[in-house]
Amino acid sequence: MASSDDEKEVREVIYDNSDRYVGEFKAGKRHGKGAYYYHDGSKYEGEYKNGKRAGKGTYTSVHGDKYFGEWKDGESHGEGVYQYVNGDRYEGEFSDDVPHGKGAFTFPVPYSALMGLRIGTYRHANGDTYEGEFQNGFRHGKGRSVKANGGTRLIALCDLLNRACRFVRGRLL
Repeated sequence: MASSDDEKEVREVIYDNSDRYVGEFKAGKRHGKGAYYYHDGSKYEGEYKNGKRAGKGTYTSVHGDKYFGEWKDGESHGEGVYQYVNGDRYEGEFSDDVPHGKGAFTFPVPYSALMGLRIGTYRHANGDTYEGEFQNGFRHGKGRSVKANGGTRLIALCDLLNRACRFVRGRLL
């Protein structure tokens, strides 16, 4: 027979700040599947380990932004998708709650407030793309832009640190 520390129980808890959790507990901590509803209207639905978000889960902010993917130690970490209410989208790697590593941005509008990506792809709604380095959510360092231009592709090699781009038709220099 398993000890009481190994057994999971399902219950609902309402915290002093009016946050609410419905789900599994183990040894007095959120552990297993559950849903946490914040007093501001945001929520997390997914897996917990030792009281922290871990495994797969979905967080929806009070504003409607949504992250679904992997969690570790309470933070988005690993593969995931962050969908912003304005239509911006990042799909790729996360570390410590920020886009980090390889991934792709899709922007229906020219600018976004994403932070922390090192290498990735920016896809604009008009078909233009940028593949390369980012810092604090902005193109930074070396990269390559491909612009859709009436069936002709213009390719730019950019060293944005030096604010220089070379454009050529049809081939990469």
